[in-house]
Amino acid sequence: MYVGPLETAKQDCANPSPFDEQSATLRAENLEFNPSWVEAYVGAPTLASSRNSVSDVQWDLIVEGSNWSPELEPTTHVGYALGHARVATDEGGNWRLTGWESSETPKVGDDPPACAGPACEDNRSMREPYLLAELNEEQELRDLTLAFARELVADPSERDLFGIQIVRPVGGPSSSIALPGTPTVSPADIPECISLRDPALIPVDPEALGGYWLLFTCVKGPEPARQIHAVRISRALEIIREGGGPMRRLVLDADELGLFAAAGIRAPEPVISFTEDGLRLRIWFLAQGVPGDWAVALAEARSHDVELLELELPEPLPFVVNPILDNDSTLVLSGCVADQCTISGMAVTPRGDDPSRLRFLLARRLKDTGGDETYQLIPLEQTWRTP
Repeated sequence: MYVGPLETAKQDCANPSPFDEQSATLRAENLEFNPSWVEAYVGAPTLASSRNSVSDVQWDLIVEGSNWSPELEPTTHVGYALGHARVATDEGGNWRLTGWESSETPKVGDDPPACAGPACEDNRSMREPYLLAELNEEQELRDLTLAFARELVADPSERDLFGIQIVRPVGGPSSSIALPGTPTVSPADIPECISLRDPALIPVDPEALGGYWLLFTCVKGPEPARQIHAVRISRALEIIREGGGPMRRLVLDADELGLFAAAGIRAPEPVISFTEDGLRLRIWFLAQGVPGDWAVALAEARSHDVELLELELPEPLPFVVNPILDNDSTLVLSGCVADQCTISGMAVTPRGDDPSRLRFLLARRLKDTGGDETYQLIPLEQTWRTP
Protein backbone atom coordinates (compact mmCIF):
# COMPACT_ATOMS: atom_id res chain seq x y z
CA MET A 1 0.00 0.00 0.00
CA TYR A 2 1.07 3.60 -0.42
CA VAL A 3 2.31 5.35 2.73
CA GLY A 4 2.46 9.11 2.73
CA PRO A 5 5.39 11.28 3.93
CA LEU A 6 6.61 10.58 7.47
CA GLU A 7 8.41 12.83 9.94
CA THR A 8 10.44 11.69 12.93
CA ALA A 9 11.65 13.62 15.95
CA LYS A 10 13.57 12.71 19.09
CA GLN A 11 11.20 12.73 22.03
CA ASP A 12 12.22 14.06 25.44
CA CYS A 13 10.73 11.31 27.57
CA ALA A 14 12.03 8.39 29.58
CA ASN A 15 11.79 4.95 28.02
CA PRO A 16 10.41 2.03 30.06
CA SER A 17 11.25 -1.61 29.47
CA PRO A 18 8.68 -4.40 29.90
CA PHE A 19 7.96 -5.54 33.44
CA ASP A 20 10.01 -8.42 34.83
CA GLU A 21 8.14 -10.71 37.18
CA GLN A 22 9.97 -11.59 40.40
CA SER A 23 9.59 -14.78 42.40
CA ALA A 24 9.01 -13.78 46.03
CA THR A 25 5.27 -13.27 46.56
CA LEU A 26 4.70 -11.84 50.04
CA ARG A 27 1.88 -12.47 52.49
CA ALA A 28 1.32 -11.53 56.12
CA GLU A 29 2.62 -14.95 57.14
CA ASN A 30 6.06 -14.80 55.53
CA LEU A 31 6.45 -11.18 56.61
CA GLU A 32 6.05 -12.63 60.13
CA PHE A 33 3.48 -10.09 61.31
CA ASN A 34 1.43 -10.98 64.37
CA PRO A 35 -2.02 -12.29 63.25
CA SER A 36 -3.69 -10.12 65.92
CA TRP A 37 -3.65 -7.15 63.55
CA VAL A 38 -3.31 -8.72 60.03
CA GLU A 39 -5.43 -11.84 60.37
CA ALA A 40 -7.90 -10.78 57.66
CA TYR A 41 -6.07 -8.28 55.46
CA VAL A 42 -2.73 -6.77 54.45
CA GLY A 43 -2.29 -4.23 51.67
CA ALA A 44 -1.56 -0.60 50.65
CA PRO A 45 2.21 -1.25 50.60
CA THR A 46 4.97 1.33 50.52
CA LEU A 47 8.54 0.42 49.72
CA ALA A 48 11.96 2.05 50.14
CA SER A 49 15.34 0.75 49.00
CA SER A 50 18.84 1.74 50.10
CA ARG A 51 22.29 0.35 50.77
CA ASN A 52 23.28 -0.58 54.29
CA SER A 53 26.72 -0.29 55.93
CA VAL A 54 28.05 -3.47 54.27
CA SER A 55 26.70 -2.45 50.84
CA ASP A 56 23.88 -4.97 50.82
CA VAL A 57 20.53 -3.75 49.53
CA GLN A 58 18.12 -2.93 52.35
CA TRP A 59 14.36 -3.03 51.74
CA ASP A 60 11.95 -1.25 54.08
CA LEU A 61 8.30 -2.21 53.67
CA ILE A 62 5.33 -0.69 55.51
CA VAL A 63 1.79 -1.97 55.00
CA GLU A 64 -1.67 -1.43 56.41
CA GLY A 65 -3.43 -4.39 57.96
CA SER A 66 -6.58 -5.39 59.80
CA ASN A 67 -8.05 -8.30 61.71
CA TRP A 68 -11.36 -7.60 59.94
CA SER A 69 -11.97 -7.86 56.19
CA PRO A 70 -12.34 -4.66 54.12
CA GLU A 71 -15.47 -6.36 52.72
CA LEU A 72 -17.23 -5.27 55.93
CA GLU A 73 -16.71 -1.55 55.27
CA PRO A 74 -20.16 -0.89 53.73
CA THR A 75 -21.86 -2.06 56.94
CA THR A 76 -19.43 -1.30 59.79
CA HIS A 77 -16.29 0.63 60.65
CA VAL A 78 -13.15 -1.41 59.97
CA GLY A 79 -10.00 -0.35 61.81
CA TYR A 80 -6.51 -0.46 60.30
CA ALA A 81 -2.96 -0.23 61.66
CA LEU A 82 0.51 0.02 60.08
CA GLY A 83 3.37 -2.47 60.37
CA HIS A 84 7.03 -2.33 59.30
CA ALA A 85 9.24 -5.08 57.88
CA ARG A 86 12.89 -4.96 56.74
CA VAL A 87 15.25 -7.33 54.95
CA ALA A 88 18.72 -7.11 53.39
CA THR A 89 19.73 -8.93 50.19
CA ASP A 90 22.85 -9.29 48.09
CA GLU A 91 23.47 -6.63 45.46
CA GLY A 92 21.32 -7.31 42.41
CA GLY A 93 19.36 -10.05 44.20
CA ASN A 94 15.69 -10.57 44.85
CA TRP A 95 14.38 -10.35 48.39
CA ARG A 96 13.80 -13.47 50.41
CA LEU A 97 10.53 -15.07 51.41
CA THR A 98 11.82 -15.51 54.97
CA GLY A 99 14.15 -13.71 57.34
CA TRP A 100 12.27 -10.42 57.54
CA GLU A 101 12.69 -8.32 60.67
CA SER A 102 9.11 -7.31 61.46
CA SER A 103 6.91 -5.37 63.86
CA GLU A 104 5.59 -7.67 66.59
CA THR A 105 2.80 -5.16 67.19
CA PRO A 106 1.72 -2.33 64.88
CA LYS A 107 4.27 0.40 64.31
CA VAL A 108 1.43 2.87 64.64
CA GLY A 109 -2.21 2.13 65.45
CA ASP A 110 -4.20 -0.13 67.75
CA ASP A 111 -3.73 -3.88 68.28
CA PRO A 112 -6.18 -5.18 67.24
CA PRO A 113 -7.12 -2.28 64.97
CA ALA A 114 -10.72 -3.46 64.44
CA CYS A 115 -13.14 -4.25 67.26
CA ALA A 116 -16.66 -3.49 68.45
CA GLY A 117 -18.14 -2.00 71.60
CA PRO A 118 -17.66 1.14 73.71
CA ALA A 119 -14.01 0.28 74.41
CA CYS A 120 -13.25 0.74 70.70
CA GLU A 121 -14.84 4.16 70.19
CA ASP A 122 -11.48 5.92 70.60
CA ASN A 123 -9.62 3.65 68.17
CA ARG A 124 -8.15 5.43 65.15
CA SER A 125 -7.36 3.86 61.79
CA MET A 126 -3.90 4.44 60.33
CA ARG A 127 -3.88 3.79 56.59
CA GLU A 128 -2.09 4.12 53.24
CA PRO A 129 1.55 4.65 54.29
CA TYR A 130 4.20 6.22 52.06
CA LEU A 131 7.95 5.91 52.72
CA LEU A 132 10.51 8.32 51.28
CA ALA A 133 14.12 7.14 51.56
CA GLU A 134 16.55 10.08 51.63
CA LEU A 135 19.96 8.77 50.53
CA ASN A 136 23.54 10.04 50.48
CA GLU A 137 25.82 9.88 47.41
CA GLU A 138 26.62 6.22 48.14
CA GLN A 139 22.89 5.44 48.16
CA GLU A 140 23.09 4.72 51.89
CA LEU A 141 20.10 5.64 54.01
CA ARG A 142 20.31 9.12 55.53
CA ASP A 143 16.71 9.37 56.69
CA LEU A 144 13.31 7.76 56.29
CA THR A 145 10.25 10.01 56.18
CA LEU A 146 6.83 8.43 56.59
CA ALA A 147 3.46 9.87 55.58
CA PHE A 148 0.14 8.15 56.21
CA ALA A 149 -3.60 8.82 56.48
CA ARG A 150 -4.66 9.32 60.10
CA GLU A 151 -8.31 8.94 61.05
CA LEU A 152 -9.84 11.94 62.79
CA VAL A 153 -12.76 11.28 65.14
CA ALA A 154 -14.54 14.24 66.69
CA ASP A 155 -17.76 12.22 67.03
CA PRO A 156 -17.66 8.40 67.47
CA SER A 157 -20.61 8.11 65.08
CA GLU A 158 -18.66 9.85 62.30
CA ARG A 159 -15.81 7.64 61.06
CA ASP A 160 -13.54 7.24 58.02
CA LEU A 161 -12.53 10.91 57.84
CA PHE A 162 -8.77 11.37 57.55
CA GLY A 163 -5.98 13.89 57.70
CA ILE A 164 -2.33 13.34 56.73
CA GLN A 165 0.45 12.69 59.25
CA ILE A 166 4.14 13.05 58.34
CA VAL A 167 6.74 11.78 60.82
CA ARG A 168 10.51 11.53 61.08
CA PRO A 169 12.54 9.58 62.16
CA VAL A 170 10.87 6.30 61.32
CA GLY A 171 13.35 3.93 63.00
CA GLY A 172 13.47 0.17 62.58
CA PRO A 173 10.60 -2.34 62.50
CA SER A 174 10.58 -2.72 66.29
CA SER A 175 10.32 1.06 66.84
CA SER A 176 6.81 2.37 67.47
CA ILE A 177 5.79 5.90 66.54
CA ALA A 178 4.23 8.32 68.98
CA LEU A 179 1.80 10.69 67.30
CA PRO A 180 1.46 14.42 67.98
CA GLY A 181 -1.92 15.80 68.97
CA THR A 182 -2.87 17.00 65.49
CA PRO A 183 -2.08 15.80 61.95
CA THR A 184 0.33 17.62 59.66
CA VAL A 185 -2.47 18.47 57.21
CA SER A 186 -6.18 18.16 57.99
CA PRO A 187 -9.41 18.78 56.05
CA ALA A 188 -9.65 22.09 57.92
CA ASP A 189 -6.62 23.21 55.88
CA ILE A 190 -8.25 22.11 52.59
CA PRO A 191 -11.97 22.89 53.10
CA GLU A 192 -13.12 21.52 49.72
CA CYS A 193 -11.88 18.04 50.76
CA ILE A 194 -13.80 16.35 53.56
CA SER A 195 -11.06 13.70 53.86
CA LEU A 196 -7.41 13.44 52.77
CA ARG A 197 -6.14 10.01 51.71
CA ASP A 198 -3.19 8.24 50.01
CA PRO A 199 -0.31 10.62 50.85
CA ALA A 200 3.00 10.64 48.94
CA LEU A 201 6.08 12.89 49.10
CA ILE A 202 8.17 14.56 46.39
CA PRO A 203 11.39 16.28 47.60
CA VAL A 204 11.90 19.71 46.02
CA ASP A 205 15.70 19.33 45.80
CA PRO A 206 18.12 16.37 45.93
CA GLU A 207 18.66 16.65 49.72
CA ALA A 208 15.06 17.72 50.50
CA LEU A 209 16.46 20.76 52.31
CA GLY A 210 13.63 22.87 50.92
CA GLY A 211 10.98 20.37 51.96
CA TYR A 212 8.44 18.47 49.90
CA TRP A 213 5.33 18.49 47.82
CA LEU A 214 2.78 16.35 49.66
CA LEU A 215 0.46 14.58 47.22
CA PHE A 216 -2.89 13.23 48.41
CA THR A 217 -6.26 12.02 47.17
CA CYS A 218 -8.95 14.66 47.78
CA VAL A 219 -12.22 13.05 48.93
CA LYS A 220 -15.15 15.43 48.42
CA GLY A 221 -18.08 13.17 49.28
CA PRO A 222 -19.42 9.61 49.21
CA GLU A 223 -18.63 9.18 45.51
CA PRO A 224 -15.16 7.90 44.44
CA ALA A 225 -12.44 10.55 44.53
CA ARG A 226 -11.65 12.25 41.22
CA GLN A 227 -8.69 14.51 42.03
CA ILE A 228 -5.15 14.29 43.36
CA HIS A 229 -3.84 17.49 44.99
CA ALA A 230 -0.48 18.63 46.37
CA VAL A 231 0.48 20.92 49.27
CA ARG A 232 3.97 22.35 49.94
CA ILE A 233 5.53 21.16 53.20
CA SER A 234 8.71 22.57 54.75
CA ARG A 235 11.70 20.54 55.92
CA ALA A 236 10.33 21.08 59.44
CA LEU A 237 7.13 19.28 58.30
CA GLU A 238 4.95 22.38 58.41
CA ILE A 239 2.53 23.68 55.76
CA ILE A 240 3.96 26.45 53.57
CA ARG A 241 1.33 29.11 52.94
CA GLU A 242 0.64 31.64 50.21
CA GLY A 243 -2.14 34.20 49.98
CA GLY A 244 -3.58 33.26 53.37
CA GLY A 245 -3.90 29.54 52.65
CA PRO A 246 -1.71 26.50 51.97
CA MET A 247 0.47 26.55 48.84
CA ARG A 248 -1.63 24.04 46.92
CA ARG A 249 -1.78 22.67 43.37
CA LEU A 250 -4.13 20.38 41.45
CA VAL A 251 -2.03 17.47 40.16
CA LEU A 252 -4.41 15.09 38.36
CA ASP A 253 -8.11 15.35 37.53
CA ALA A 254 -10.08 12.29 36.37
CA ASP A 255 -12.23 14.53 34.16
CA GLU A 256 -9.16 15.26 32.02
CA LEU A 257 -7.71 11.74 31.79
CA GLY A 258 -10.10 9.78 29.59
CA LEU A 259 -12.20 6.65 29.83
CA PHE A 260 -9.64 4.62 31.81
CA ALA A 261 -10.25 7.03 34.76
CA ALA A 262 -13.95 7.69 34.19
CA ALA A 263 -14.93 6.31 37.63
CA GLY A 264 -12.18 8.00 39.65
CA ILE A 265 -8.49 8.08 40.61
CA ARG A 266 -6.49 7.72 43.81
CA ALA A 267 -3.17 6.65 45.38
CA PRO A 268 -0.33 8.61 43.69
CA GLU A 269 3.12 6.96 43.70
CA PRO A 270 5.81 9.43 42.55
CA VAL A 271 9.43 8.72 41.60
CA ILE A 272 11.74 11.69 41.07
CA SER A 273 15.37 11.79 39.97
CA PHE A 274 17.69 14.78 39.75
CA THR A 275 20.19 14.63 36.87
CA GLU A 276 22.60 17.02 35.19
CA ASP A 277 20.01 17.94 32.57
CA GLY A 278 17.17 18.48 35.08
CA LEU A 279 14.62 16.51 37.02
CA ARG A 280 12.58 13.51 35.91
CA LEU A 281 9.26 13.12 37.68
CA ARG A 282 6.88 10.23 37.07
CA ILE A 283 3.66 9.60 38.98
CA TRP A 284 1.94 6.23 38.99
CA PHE A 285 -1.63 6.16 40.29
CA LEU A 286 -4.71 3.96 40.48
CA ALA A 287 -7.60 4.64 38.11
CA GLN A 288 -10.92 2.93 37.52
CA GLY A 289 -12.92 2.93 34.30
CA VAL A 290 -15.91 1.42 36.10
CA PRO A 291 -16.44 1.42 39.90
CA GLY A 292 -14.29 -1.15 41.69
CA ASP A 293 -12.15 -2.09 38.68
CA TRP A 294 -8.81 -0.52 39.63
CA ALA A 295 -5.87 -0.34 37.21
CA VAL A 296 -2.37 1.18 37.34
CA ALA A 297 -1.79 4.31 35.25
CA LEU A 298 1.19 6.62 34.73
CA ALA A 299 1.85 10.31 34.13
CA GLU A 300 5.18 12.07 33.50
CA ALA A 301 6.07 15.70 34.18
CA ARG A 302 6.24 17.96 31.14
CA SER A 303 8.94 20.22 32.62
CA HIS A 304 12.42 19.22 33.82
CA ASP A 305 13.23 22.58 35.46
CA VAL A 306 14.69 21.96 38.94
CA GLU A 307 14.71 25.65 39.85
CA LEU A 308 10.92 25.93 39.66
CA LEU A 309 10.13 22.88 41.78
CA GLU A 310 10.03 24.80 45.06
CA LEU A 311 7.25 27.01 43.69
CA GLU A 312 5.51 24.91 41.06
CA LEU A 313 4.82 21.23 40.58
CA PRO A 314 5.39 20.37 36.88
CA GLU A 315 2.25 19.42 34.99
CA PRO A 316 2.09 15.61 34.67
CA LEU A 317 1.05 14.35 31.23
CA PRO A 318 -0.72 10.97 31.04
CA PHE A 319 1.21 8.11 29.42
CA VAL A 320 -0.05 7.33 25.92
CA VAL A 321 -0.96 3.70 26.68
CA ASN A 322 -2.80 4.03 30.01
CA PRO A 323 -3.61 1.94 31.92
CA ILE A 324 -0.29 0.10 32.02
CA LEU A 325 -1.61 -2.75 34.23
CA ASP A 326 -5.21 -3.83 34.76
CA ASN A 327 -7.06 -6.80 36.18
CA ASP A 328 -6.83 -8.65 32.86
CA SER A 329 -3.04 -8.25 32.63
CA THR A 330 -0.96 -11.43 32.62
CA LEU A 331 1.18 -10.13 35.49
CA VAL A 332 -1.90 -9.56 37.67
CA LEU A 333 -3.34 -13.00 36.88
CA SER A 334 -0.03 -14.89 37.10
CA GLY A 335 -0.26 -17.61 39.72
CA CYS A 336 -3.87 -16.73 40.52
CA VAL A 337 -5.52 -19.73 42.17
CA ALA A 338 -8.86 -18.05 42.91
CA ASP A 339 -11.85 -17.16 40.78
CA GLN A 340 -11.06 -13.47 40.94
CA CYS A 341 -7.70 -11.68 41.24
CA THR A 342 -7.79 -7.89 41.32
CA ILE A 343 -5.47 -4.96 41.98
CA SER A 344 -5.96 -3.28 45.37
CA GLY A 345 -2.82 -1.13 45.67
CA MET A 346 0.69 -0.47 44.41
CA ALA A 347 4.11 0.83 45.49
CA VAL A 348 7.19 1.76 43.45
CA THR A 349 10.77 2.74 44.34
CA PRO A 350 14.20 2.83 42.64
CA ARG A 351 16.55 0.03 43.68
CA GLY A 352 19.31 1.15 46.05
CA ASP A 353 21.90 -0.72 43.94
CA ASP A 354 20.61 0.47 40.53
CA PRO A 355 18.57 3.70 40.40
CA SER A 356 17.56 3.02 36.77
CA ARG A 357 15.86 -0.17 37.93
CA LEU A 358 12.46 0.25 39.63
CA ARG A 359 10.87 -2.25 42.01
CA PHE A 360 7.08 -2.33 41.98
CA LEU A 361 4.98 -4.04 44.62
CA LEU A 362 1.48 -4.84 43.42
CA ALA A 363 -1.15 -5.50 46.10
CA ARG A 364 -3.50 -8.21 44.89
CA ARG A 365 -6.83 -9.48 46.26
CA LEU A 366 -7.79 -13.11 45.55
CA LYS A 367 -11.40 -14.15 46.07
CA ASP A 368 -12.96 -17.53 45.32
CA THR A 369 -16.60 -18.51 44.82
CA GLY A 370 -16.92 -19.47 48.50
CA GLY A 371 -16.17 -15.88 49.52
CA ASP A 372 -12.74 -16.64 50.98
CA GLU A 373 -10.21 -13.83 50.51
CA THR A 374 -6.42 -13.81 50.33
CA TYR A 375 -4.22 -10.73 50.03
CA GLN A 376 -0.77 -10.85 48.41
CA LEU A 377 2.06 -8.49 47.45
CA ILE A 378 3.52 -9.26 44.01
CA PRO A 379 6.99 -7.83 43.15
CA LEU A 380 7.72 -6.62 39.61
CA GLU A 381 10.71 -4.74 38.17
CA GLN A 382 11.27 -2.42 35.25
CA THR A 383 14.25 -0.57 33.77
CA TRP A 384 13.91 3.09 32.71
CA ARG A 385 16.36 4.77 30.37
CA THR A 386 16.52 8.48 29.67
CA PRO A 387 16.99 9.87 26.13
